[in-house]
Formats: sequence, C-alpha cells, structure tokens
Amino acid sequence: MLVKNPKFSLAFTHPRTIRSGEPYSATVTVLNTSQTVANLVSITLAAASLSGGVLESPETVQFDTIQPGQTATATFRIRSQRTGSISFSNLTTGDDSVQGRFRLSMGIDERGVALSPDTIGMPDYVNALPTGVLDGAIRVLGQALSVATAPQLPPGVKPVASSIVTRRVLELAEAGQRLRYGDGTNRVLADLLLDWQGGRVFNDGFDQILRATDAGREFRDVVMEAQEAADNLDGTGRLAERAADLAGRGESWAIASANDSQIDLSLSQGSALAGLDKSDIVQGLGYRGQRGHWLTASTLNSQLATLNFHWQVNGTVAQAELAALLITTNGTARQWRWSVPNPPPGACYVFNAADPTGGLQADTNCDGTVDAS
Repeated sequence: MLVKNPKFSLAFTHPRTIRSGEPYSATVTVLNTSQTVANLVSITLAAASLSGGVLESPETVQFDTIQPGQTATATFRIRSQRTGSISFSNLTTGDDSVQGRFRLSMGIDERGVALSPDTIGMPDYVNALPTGVLDGAIRVLGQALSVATAPQLPPGVKPVASSIVTRRVLELAEAGQRLRYGDGTNRVLADLLLDWQGGRVFNDGFDQILRATDAGREFRDVVMEAQEAADNLDGTGRLAERAADLAGRGESWAIASANDSQIDLSLSQGSALAGLDKSDIVQGLGYRGQRGHWLTASTLNSQLATLNFHWQVNGTVAQAELAALLITTNGTARQWRWSVPNPPPGACYVFNAADPTGGLQADTNCDGTVDAS
C-alpha cells in the first residue's frame, strides 16, 4: 500500500490594528487537503522570529490527528510592543504541499473595543517615570484613546472624552517632571495614582478602565511595585509617611492599608465591592504589593457610613499593621491604626469609615459574627 504525504492549506489570521502593551491572539488554521490522515502535526512560531512583539504562549502547538478535509487551529498569544496598522505583502510556502492565505481581522481590546492605530504623543518628561509605570500607563491610555475614537462601543463600556486622554498624559508628564527635578519617587507616584483616579478631573469611562480591565490592574500593580522599589516600607508604613502630603491635596479620600501580602484588603459599599484586582465602586481602587496593599476610594459623593474596609488574613502573619486614612477637602485628615499580634489565619477585620471612635471589629473565623472590637 502506498501512502503519500498529506497536503495542507494554511490560513493566517492577525488583527488589523495593534497597540503597544496590548495582548492579542494570532491564529493559524490548518486544513488537510489530502486523502491521507495527518498525524502529529505541529505548528511553531519561533519567539526569536518576532519583531515588535513578545510571544506569551508556547512556541509550538501540536495536533495528534487531522483527518482528510478537517481543520485544526493553533492560537498564539502575543503582546505588542508597537502601535499601528498591519499590512500584508507576501506569503511564501516551502513546497507545493502547502498553500497559504492571510486574513486581517479587526483588532479589539479585552472589552471588545476597536483599537485605534494612532500613536499618543507625550512630552519627554514621561521618560523620567519608572519604566514599568510608563508602560502600564501607555496601555491604559491606548484603551482610553480607542474608546474615545471607536465608532461604536460594546454594551457596558462607558465613553471617554479625548480631552481626558490629553489630561492624563499631562498628569503623567507632571509626575515625570517632578521626578526629573528631584522630587521623591513615592511622593510623586502617590499623587499620580490619585490624579488618575480623578482627584482633580474625573471621568467615568477612564475610571472604568482602571477598575475593571486587566490593563488597569497591571497599571495599579506596577505603581505599587515602583513604590516598593523606592523604599523599604510596608503598605501601612508608606501610608503613614505619605499622610500629610495626601491631606494637603485638599480632596476627599478614604485610604486603607495592610502591611503584609498575606492580608487581603477590600471595600464594600452596599452590595458593591472593590478588591485588589477589580472594583465595582466608582473611584474605588486596590493596589496590590509584595509588602502590603493600599485601597483608595473617593468620599466626595459618598456617605462615610456606607463605606466598610475589610481585611482578611490568608496566611501566617506575625503582626498585622492595619490603617485607614480619612481625608477631607479642607486639607485635614484623620488616621486610624491598629496592631494585631499573631492574627489567626482566616480572621477578618472591619472598619466603618463613619465610626468616630476608630473601632476595629474582629471576626476571628470570618463567619459574619463580630467576636471583638
């Protein structure tokens, strides 16, 4: 019996538009055009062959069997390092057993918004920012620009005005300028995170990007990472150090902290929740760190009695240092701080922002029943 080598047709699919920092999927669909079963077929995209992108998935995708007339699709995840439109000029196959074609699909972000191919021009001062912070900011701004220029938005995606994109770029430049002139890194970054949360100019759509997207989470994570690289403090120690400066902004904020990454931090407002990764609360954002966390929320349009900060101990912690900073628009602030030695794993602690005594409620098994305060 004579068995000939199988023949294939390949279809390459790639987004028409990409943005720097934005991950996307590129696919290769293999059609077995022969009458022969194809066994152990593999598709390889060598990471070293990529220009302008970083491969985030394995280089090789293998299929055990592709029957005659059947297809299989290999998907590769790539994070773009450039912004622009993709064009296709030529596809060359190695021999006559393979035929190929190239398809360009619409480039969209993680929420389904059509990506803008436009590059955002920024003042040189932004280059003084920590590299991770700038890269994270560029991805968020790219999503904001895409929302601002998209002809139609998916359901649930709130609009962003082009003027807000400009405003956030200027706030980045101000932060970079301060760093270049010698201002302290953590002083600058603490101001930047509140600026981007709408401390000076608020926009609901931009706030949604920071709260609900992977791009927003990455930005918040790298801001905290840069702060930890600039000092030896934990989250609570850093909040205490920055308290006077933050109060001097003259804005209404409630900021809570924890000193250990084993302590989860969240905020509840009625049925809405804000955690370290995502948030349902407008202007309520978490900042996850290796040496503790921050959670910040605007109190400008909120009743303090509706805001409850929650700490949950998820592992062994020798000493839990918890804090809450309540700032008003007249430049004054009140800080509460609690030290809990050897908190039991699984214990929960709650602070209501309207409690004038600064009482911390303890729920040692986190069952919803207060055991001590």
